[in-house]
Amino acid sequence: MAKKRPITAIRELIEDLTVKTVAEHCKVRRQAVDYWARKGVPAEHVLRLVALSKTARRPKTPSDFRPDLYPRPAAPAQPQPAQEATG
Repeated sequence: MAKKRPITAIRELIEDLTVKTVAEHCKVRRQAVDYWARKGVPAEHVLRLVALSKTARRPKTPSDFRPDLYPRPAAPAQPQPAQEATG
């Protein structure tokens, strides 16, 4: 899966819902949401946005909005095939 920039996640959420809906859910002004779409989402709003995104077409995870604070878990290592003993 391609790595998305955090700003893309908030823009997709705005497209799925509306700036007004996002602003009301986070109890901020619409201008704040517009600012987040340009500069990124403040940490204190990440979990609210994740909860709101569950009603959107494209649900998000905390790492979609702030990978610096919520890194994606590392993929499990693939087991290596056992090497046959020679000798």
